[in-house]
Amino acid sequence: MWQITDNAVIVDITVGAPMRKKILGYIPTLDGSTVYEIEGTINTEDHPDNMPNTIRIEIDPANITKLNRRLYPRINFTPPIDVTIISDKATEPQTGRITNFSAGGLRVETSKELSAEKIYTFEFTIETEDEDHELKLDGKIVYEIPAAQGFVYGIKFGKNKKEKLGKTEASVQELDRTVDLLELVNKLLIRGVY
Repeated sequence: MWQITDNAVIVDITVGAPMRKKILGYIPTLDGSTVYEIEGTINTEDHPDNMPNTIRIEIDPANITKLNRRLYPRINFTPPIDVTIISDKATEPQTGRITNFSAGGLRVETSKELSAEKIYTFEFTIETEDEDHELKLDGKIVYEIPAAQGFVYGIKFGKNKKEKLGKTEASVQELDRTVDLLELVNKLLIRGVY
């Protein structure tokens, strides 16, 4: 993204990319606390403010929706999908099953207890009709529920964020990942894969 104006967003585009008249996108705030959903119309006319290889997406500010991180759409997996869980400390990987997934986190079942103090990496694959999405995401435990055959954990994606001048900052990689995951969840919801 190059620029945000009162009624448009200017974004990079690959030369020769297919164009649609309408576009749906997500714009996270710099601190990663909020994501905005925008819907706009692509304007292919040359505009003096546009840089080369960019497009202008005209938006109606009244149609911008603020997405609360807790309200991310969730995909329930039936049956659950397998996940490999790797600790940030050098220990043996564990296995588990993901029962639901969103751009903000996941719910995972394990037979062994996980430690709330550790950061874990969750490696899993989500299959869609046209491709496999191999994901490797860091996360921390936000809740634990004892289950009949193990434990159920709520995982929030991301590592501990750096505190600077009393504000929480998120990396560009975390923001890009959130937008990519929102797109994947949206794709799964539309296609009704799970």
